[in-house]
Amino acid sequence: MSFPRSKPWEELLVAMLHLPIAIANVRALISSRVTRADAAPDSAGVVSYDVSQPLPQAFFDFSEQKGRSVRLDWTTADHELAGWTDRELAETRADCSRCARWKVDASYNFESTSRVNLQEGRAMRKVLRDSVTRSSQPERLVNGTDSRVILHAWAQGRSLSTRLNSILRSCLGLVVLG
Repeated sequence: MSFPRSKPWEELLVAMLHLPIAIANVRALISSRVTRADAAPDSAGVVSYDVSQPLPQAFFDFSEQKGRSVRLDWTTADHELAGWTDRELAETRADCSRCARWKVDASYNFESTSRVNLQEGRAMRKVLRDSVTRSSQPERLVNGTDSRVILHAWAQGRSLSTRLNSILRSCLGLVVLG
């Protein structure tokens, strides 16, 4: 299956067409449900737990909103030039996450095997879709991921991968219209 390559001007045009209905509530509450999505080439799972407001707020404040761009063909020298420094979550907050009573929300197999980054994107889309169907109130989600590629693509709203861009575009209606 091949995906059509989109041109930057097409994406800008689509974004401009959504402007009349696009709203952002930067003061929306942070959801008290913390989720975590993870995927393998053939399956994925989503877990969650509900906590009082200070903990999701702490996770949200700590989170990396931008992610990092990564290339499969990078060497060790390329990674060193990127100058990445990993931040560690405070031990008390990490303990809260480790000791939480995680509840399995979804566990499913994909129809076909695909790259892990694409499957992680589909798992993130599932988290978004489930939260939109669960609540009509605007809220900011806290979702953990172990993929820097997905974190970067989700934060930037686009990726160099046309397939990952297709997954992100399929989330646009959920994000804009809820």
